[in-house]
Amino acid sequence: MMEQVSKVLANTTTVESPSGLRSINLCLGDICSSDDEVVAISSHADPFNSLTGMVVSSFIARLNVDFKILYPLLTLPGHSSVGTFQVASPLGKFPGKALFVVRVPGVETIRDFAVDPLEVYDDVVWTLFGSLAALEQKDVVFSSLALPLLAGRRGYPGQKIMEILLKRATTWLKTSRNMKDVNFYLYEESSLGNWNEAMNQALGRKAIDSAKGSVVQALREEILVLLKGCSKFNQGEMAAHIAPILTALQDKKIYLQLVSTLGRKLVEVIVGRIISERSLVNKGQLVHNITMLNYEQVVAPWITSHFHALRVFGNEAVHAKNEVRYKPKELRDEDLVAVLTSLRSVVQFYAEW
Repeated sequence: MMEQVSKVLANTTTVESPSGLRSINLCLGDICSSDDEVVAISSHADPFNSLTGMVVSSFIARLNVDFKILYPLLTLPGHSSVGTFQVASPLGKFPGKALFVVRVPGVETIRDFAVDPLEVYDDVVWTLFGSLAALEQKDVVFSSLALPLLAGRRGYPGQKIMEILLKRATTWLKTSRNMKDVNFYLYEESSLGNWNEAMNQALGRKAIDSAKGSVVQALREEILVLLKGCSKFNQGEMAAHIAPILTALQDKKIYLQLVSTLGRKLVEVIVGRIISERSLVNKGQLVHNITMLNYEQVVAPWITSHFHALRVFGNEAVHAKNEVRYKPKELRDEDLVAVLTSLRSVVQFYAEW
């Protein structure tokens, strides 16, 4: 049985939608303790056997979930046991709004599909997000989704799993009116490095050798000293936001887009806290909140300039090079200095706030 551990953000990317900026996150933690409104777990697709798997066993033992009755939401044509199902209520001690099971056949069992196993996997993942889309049309809505890296132990290559999950999650978040976050959960810390790298590769991120530039080295060290030395950054919810920044900066390979996105998320947290402390009205969008702090003369204009810089740098969705006409079409290695300069100024500001 899985023991409860706290959720730690390990990697993240953003998705631009008509309803605002959305996030896809890779988290290290216990999905049984997730606070997401809907959770989707995976199991085999054999209709003649009970559901199995470590996550299924944990939901049964710890949350008293009964998986005997599953309602089909969306299944593959000709394969009624393959696809996405909703667990019937009551859901025991499960705190979310809904619990789904995504039934994925193992690679070795795909014989009668007559297609590549990865095509089948892609179709099965589509049933999950297709089910969410259909439910949203009926005004059954969720703000966040938690799921493990579906069928990560069933013979599919990890890099391809990540690519398919990111593709389908991105497509869904671009159209959903209500969902703000899709959170991939990973329980075993020993495999975090591989999945983290798989996500960076799937997103087309380029690694920069932090040892090559003295300016980058100096900025990185200053930021790490500030983050580790100030108690504000090492307590409660803030510590969870700081942990992935520490990890990203301590790695010899720095992913520019990842650091930018994490910097933006930190700005969101800091701006939100300042607004709350000063009893100001939250405008909903980060750009408007930063402008308000400047207008109300709460934060110095040069600091709000750094807020805005990280907001723009960190909106990875803006830098989708195949969808834009402006030049340059993506961040360049030399932009890392600008990102770290703004990040250092923001961290120092809040440490002294």
